[in-house]
Amino acid sequence: MQKTLFLLALIATSLLAGCYYKMDIQQGNIVTPEMVEQLKPGMTKRQIRYLLGTPLVHDPFHQQRWDYVYSLRKNGKKILEKNSLSLYFTEDILSRIDHHGDDPTQAVKTTEKAKTLSAEDTIVVKGDAKEVQAATGQKKKGIIGRTWDKINPF
Repeated sequence: MQKTLFLLALIATSLLAGCYYKMDIQQGNIVTPEMVEQLKPGMTKRQIRYLLGTPLVHDPFHQQRWDYVYSLRKNGKKILEKNSLSLYFTEDILSRIDHHGDDPTQAVKTTEKAKTLSAEDTIVVKGDAKEVQAATGQKKKGIIGRTWDKINPF
């Protein structure tokens, strides 16, 4: 009786030791589409710092360029979202804006546009999962596929 209780406790402890939690990791400056829309050429560095906050990267060789970088990792593994916003200044006045990554203001908004893309294209669609599956022809992965994706994120 004691051996079975000991074995059950040992098995339960072993199984529970494999359960762990990894936090979602957000790094950088969160820049919303509303913030980007408020940027206008001719703004001063002080106005932009008030609007967006301090830039993440200070390059001593290019002081007329500010970089705002943001990334989100799910469970510490896959990068779900990666954005970078570069602002260029001429005499401390905003002259140019470059945005790289998942631009929320230019994201694919309709499933019709997603249907016209080829299978090789990489698209980022934010919206209902059923609409995305219908538009891209993707089927929901089974339990083995989802487990494999969690074990092997690459």
